[in-house]
Amino acid sequence: MVEPCVILHILPGMEYRNGDRLLYIGIARNGNGFRELNELMTEANVNGRTLPEVAPAFSGVFIWLFRYRQENSCSTSAKDLLLSDDNIIEW
Repeated sequence: MVEPCVILHILPGMEYRNGDRLLYIGIARNGNGFRELNELMTEANVNGRTLPEVAPAFSGVFIWLFRYRQENSCSTSAKDLLLSDDNIIEW
């Protein structure tokens, strides 16, 4: 999966949500990172657990964090997403 993405200059990634709430997005830097992304999601799904609020330490993944505007109890949508200088990308 990762090799064709590299050729096409596409970065494979995954959204991590608890219900409708977006926690973070993981972008694989390499095959190891792609494995790490899938292991986290698989472990949560298989064991029926919610995902951690804070992304775990990955070795091959960029993590994109977002801050949200809380205006109502509706699920988070793209219009609710505020990109600010406080967003963090971990290497």
